[in-house]
Amino acid sequence: MTLGKRKGIRAGMVAAALAAALRLTGCLDAGPVHTARDGELDVRVQVLAGESIRKTHAADSLAVRLYDVTDDRYTDAPESFPLAARADLVSDTEEAVYRTAIRVDLTGERHLRVVTRFSYIGTIGREAVEGERTVTLAPGERKGVTMVLTEEGAPPAGAYGLAVAASEAAPGARGHAVPIVLKNAESIGGVQFQIRFDRGAIESVGGVEVDPSSRLYTASSADSLIGSHFAQPTDSTLRVVTVDLRGDSLFEPLRPIPPGNDLLFFVSVDLKDDFPALPDTVRLLLEDVFFSTPAGSSDIAVTDRTNGILIIRE
Repeated sequence: MTLGKRKGIRAGMVAAALAAALRLTGCLDAGPVHTARDGELDVRVQVLAGESIRKTHAADSLAVRLYDVTDDRYTDAPESFPLAARADLVSDTEEAVYRTAIRVDLTGERHLRVVTRFSYIGTIGREAVEGERTVTLAPGERKGVTMVLTEEGAPPAGAYGLAVAASEAAPGARGHAVPIVLKNAESIGGVQFQIRFDRGAIESVGGVEVDPSSRLYTASSADSLIGSHFAQPTDSTLRVVTVDLRGDSLFEPLRPIPPGNDLLFFVSVDLKDDFPALPDTVRLLLEDVFFSTPAGSSDIAVTDRTNGILIIRE
C-alpha cells in the first residue's frame, strides 16, 4: 500500500470519527443516551387509606428510591445499601394512582428494594404513607411494579381485611404479580381465600409469591418464610391457603402472622396473548375469606373484603 493511500485511509477514519462525535453530541443535546445496560421500572403507586384508595385534592409529593440489596434482599434497612436510582414526583392530580418511570444503570441482574413515600395534606396537617417491595431487574429489562401504600401502625382493634389491589399488565405478560393486601389487628394463624377470574384473560396461575420485604418473612433465617400454598380447583377459580402453624418442625413453637396492614404477597399469573372479546379491565372477585386464630382452633370475622381489577394495556 502506498503512502498516499495510507494518508487517505487515515483521513477517512478521522472524518468518520468526527462525524460520529457530532452525532453523539446531537444525541446528548436532544436527550439522555440510554445504553443496553439500562433497566427500567414503571412504578404505579396506589394509596390505601382506611377502607379505600385515597383521592386527595391537596398538593402532594411522591418520592421513590431504589436501593441495591443484592447482598441481602431480606434486609429491614434498605437505606444502608447503595442508592441505585431515585425519582420525585410533585402533582396536584385528583387521580388515586400515581406513576413514574425510573431508569437504572446495571452491569448485571440485581435485587432492588423499591421504597416509596407519599406525602399529602391531611386532616391533621402534613401526613405520609410508605411502602416497600423487592424486585429483580436485569440489563435491558423493563418491568412494571405496583406499589400499595398503607398508613403506618397496626389497624384498630377488630379490624381484619383482605384486598386484591389493582394492577396493570400487557397481553401475553408472564409472571404478572397481582398484589394482595392483608390487614389484621392481632396476630393470626393463617389466611384462606379464593379469587374468581375470567378464564378468557388469564391463561394460567403460577402460584403465590412472598415478597422478601414482607412481614411474612421471619428474622430467624433469611430463607424462613411462612409457607404459601395454592390450588386451582376450576379453570376460573384460584384457592389460596397461606399458613405455617408449626414452624420448621413439629417441635418448634407456633409461628403466627404478626399484626399489620400492608402489601403482603402476590398471585403470579400468565395472561393470554389475545382476547379481543374482553374489555380492557378484568374483575378479580374475592370469595370465601377466612382468617384463623394463632392456634388455628377457630375462625376470625373478616370485616373488610375488597375485590380487585386487572387492567390490560398494549
